[in-house]
Formats: sequence, structure tokens, C-alpha cells
Amino acid sequence: MSPRGLMTGAMIALSVIAIAAALWKAGSPGEARAVRADRTREQHLQQLDRAVTRYRADKGIFPSSLEEAGRLRDDTLPVDPESGVAYGYTAQDKQHYRLCATFHAAHHRPQMGGDDGYWGAFAVHPAGPYCFARTYKAKPADQPTASLATG
Repeated sequence: MSPRGLMTGAMIALSVIAIAAALWKAGSPGEARAVRADRTREQHLQQLDRAVTRYRADKGIFPSSLEEAGRLRDDTLPVDPESGVAYGYTAQDKQHYRLCATFHAAHHRPQMGGDDGYWGAFAVHPAGPYCFARTYKAKPADQPTASLATG
């Protein structure tokens, strides 16, 4: 075989290897859909978290359900992108509640900056059903103000 033929063969082999590596890294279409669904769940949980904390700030108590939290501002609350089932929610006491979802895969992205991290409070979770324990943190505007008594 001529040097030119060897070079052509090597280029073809490298191209095949590069394509195979790219396909392997990208995963199957099913894996890509699962990753997208998990990311959507994380975003939905952030939206639900905001609805619950807004309700708590406005009413002074947690809603009895996610539907009740949504009614406060006529929000349409998200449901699981694949099953269409509502996410789980439980008010535990005056300061704590839980938001729950079922994930395809575990995600352990680094948390950077702030209490909830760069990726948000819902970015680190195991595969399968998981509940995030949340703590309500009142903002200064949520605190009652003391009135000054004049004599």
C-alpha cells in the first residue's frame, strides 16, 4: 500500500473513532430526553418554591396544597413533564416544608454562591423519588414592625 493510501486509511479510522466518541459522549436520544426532563423538574421545583414562599409571606402560614399556593396569584403551577402528575408538597411546621419529585438520574452539580447555589437548590439530588427539605426565611419586609407608643 502506498503512503498516500496509508494516510487516507488513517484519516478514515480517526474520523470513525471521533464520530463514535462523540456519539458515546452524547448518549442515546432516550438519555438526552431523561436529562431534559430532570432539568425541567428542577426548574419546576424552583417555580413551586417561589409560589410557596410568596404564599407564606402574604398569609403568614404555608398553603395546605400547591394548588392553594397557585390560587393566591392565579398561577398555573407546573406538573411533572412526563407523567403529568403534580409534584409532592408537605408543610411540616411554621418554618419548614418539603417539595418532592422523581428524577431519572442523580445530579451532583457544584453549588456556588448563595444558600441555593448557582444551579439552584434543586440541582443536587439522587435518582428516583426525592424530597427537598426547605426552610422559609422571612425577608425584612415580611417581619412585623413594632409601633412606637406615644405618651
